[in-house]
Amino acid sequence: MDIVHKFALHECEFMDKTGFKEWIKESRPIWEGYIKKEITEDCTNKKMDKDATEALIDEEIKKWRKGVQAFAGMMLKNWKNCSVYYDKNFNIEASKCFYIGDETSDSIYYIKCLMYGEKC
Repeated sequence: MDIVHKFALHECEFMDKTGFKEWIKESRPIWEGYIKKEITEDCTNKKMDKDATEALIDEEIKKWRKGVQAFAGMMLKNWKNCSVYYDKNFNIEASKCFYIGDETSDSIYYIKCLMYGEKC
């Protein structure tokens, strides 16, 4: 797989189906915190009031949760044909690459960054 070689990813052999579920469950509050922080900063820059900001945060997090649930469901349904890769620095909290393949098709889902980058 070219993307695995291009980004020097390593197979995450220790992540099984149960581990994937735990990873989603444990990481969700962190990811939602990133979404909330980004939207709050954007709304502050746009001088939106607190109620409008909170409504937008709730709306975006609900949309995001639906997407995560759909992705997790698809991954779990196809787990027997799935391989998981993580970044070249062996940082399991950073980028992830999910490969699903069988005799009929190959699909790669690359999540570039799961960590929030602070500006210095």
